Amino acid sequence: MAQVNVTDTAEIEYLQVKPNSPMDSFFKKYKFSHIGTGMLDSMKKIFKGKQIFLYSNPRAVGFYRKNGFKEYPLQAKFVYDA
Repeated sequence: MAQVNVTDTAEIEYLQVKPNSPMDSFFKKYKFSHIGTGMLDSMKKIFKGKQIFLYSNPRAVGFYRKNGFKEYPLQAKFVYDA
């Protein structure tokens, strides 16, 4: 799920595709993979040429860095420069 606000820049809030749950150990492994990366790639194409700001959980820093985002001075805010 993602909430997107668009002006001269795009802002993504609450991108969550694999939420952690106390019940995780009772369920089968996820059938699909790379959903978050696919969503980010789509956003990069849709908002080509615009700066994308993303607010995230600090535990996801590695994921966003791996997808080309860099940390913004505010905690848990990332930016992708097209």
